[in-house]
Amino acid sequence: MKKLLTILSVLFILSRISFAQEIVHGHVSMLEDNKEIPLTGATVLWLGTQKGTVTDANGHFEIESPGHDAHYLVVSFIGYEADTIHVHDHDSEIKVILGGSEHLEEVEVAHRKSGTHISRKEPILTEIVTGEELCKAACCNLSESFETNASVDVSFADAATGVKRIQMLGLNGLYVQTMTENNPNFRGLANNYGLEFIPGTWMSSIQVSKGAGSVINGYESITGQINIELKKPDVAENFINLYTNSFLRMEGNGGIALQLNDSWSTMLMAHGSRMKYEWDENKDNFLDDPLTSRYSVLNRWKYEQEHFNTQFGFTITGEERTGGQLTHNPEQPRDMDNGFGINILTNRFDGFMKSGYIFKNNENASIALVANYTRHEHDSYYGLREYNALQDNLHTNLIFQSTMPNEHHSYSTGVSFNYNRLGEQYTDTSMTMLEEVPGIFGQYTYNLDDKFVLLAGIRADHHSLYGLFFTPRVHLKYDAHDNFIIRASGGKGYRTPYAIADNSYLL
Repeated sequence: MKKLLTILSVLFILSRISFAQEIVHGHVSMLEDNKEIPLTGATVLWLGTQKGTVTDANGHFEIESPGHDAHYLVVSFIGYEADTIHVHDHDSEIKVILGGSEHLEEVEVAHRKSGTHISRKEPILTEIVTGEELCKAACCNLSESFETNASVDVSFADAATGVKRIQMLGLNGLYVQTMTENNPNFRGLANNYGLEFIPGTWMSSIQVSKGAGSVINGYESITGQINIELKKPDVAENFINLYTNSFLRMEGNGGIALQLNDSWSTMLMAHGSRMKYEWDENKDNFLDDPLTSRYSVLNRWKYEQEHFNTQFGFTITGEERTGGQLTHNPEQPRDMDNGFGINILTNRFDGFMKSGYIFKNNENASIALVANYTRHEHDSYYGLREYNALQDNLHTNLIFQSTMPNEHHSYSTGVSFNYNRLGEQYTDTSMTMLEEVPGIFGQYTYNLDDKFVLLAGIRADHHSLYGLFFTPRVHLKYDAHDNFIIRASGGKGYRTPYAIADNSYLL
């Protein structure tokens, strides 16, 4: 009897050892359109233990038996209800299909920023004017958007033409680089009038930075940069906006955005304004505000895929501005008997294209091509003097950026080309200026978890009129405390003077 008990005990122990060494195989999948899709990363765990594994890329798993009375496997995957399987045959393949996705209650995380705030991450002191701030004005264009902003001063260059001029760091707007979606714009003839060519309802935000900007955007930034971000077709909403005031100024704005498919979207925006009532509150026989008629139309397209996106479109703007004495009649010959009159007629076309590609084998490396073409026609007279001009401008920028050797170190490099032709006729004098400026640039960024950021860059440009010149710039940011940030910047900047276009108010 003792031998029999000993034999049975040995057999029982051996069976337990055998069970402990057994491997359980299985496969986990889900159902999608009645098809089984392998689940990668599903958790497989013996019930009541910490012994488990996860499925491979094909949904397959192998797990060793725990060696005791655990016969239940718990299979789970995020978003699906867990399933418990009774394992009774360790030699057979276990097949598990998870279903019945779990629906979590909606959680909304909301945070409200002020309409205007300073970016804590940018090494360059950048103030961001959001769409909420722009909505404070029932009607507005770019120049009027700064009326509630202390960083930029807006004033009239002269009352006769109603031209508005901005100031930053004590200098007028000629030394501020104005950009549309990081593309330099509003050069030459548009320096005085460009601030009124962009309706407020078209803008999603404005970034205002002080001091020398990034070398990527060119050499022209001296006292700062103003970058306008327009509404994007894939996120914008349809809108209509009508406005009038006690001065009988009337405006209308509208926009239609269409998502054509998963990749393509488009948007059409239109603006019209009219001010035709003659105001002379001080009784000096001069118009207090010029009579204006303006229209603008913008159409943009966007194509986006996982590693490639492109945007292109155009803007057409037309404006007529009339000022001077009340006795002046634009329909009559301009002579000493017709009073002093001012008439400015503007026709402008902007075409733009932006394309970017993110490398598949390196998500931190990308290449982008940005191009913008502008044709600006300006016909005007100031009393008996005439000033007519035509400007063609083409700006292209090819940019490559990546990290080295880790994400704390990044760099950008590329080439640019700017073509600018300005033909002017003042009374009986004709003048032509041609600028061709190829350039190359490089910029390095060291970012220590946004606490310390160093941005240093240099560019070299060869101007067809002024020869070769270099533009170095450096920016530092240090977060000394949660509520205390130290910034420093330095660099050089250049701009080409336009004698009459920059000082047309003197006419």
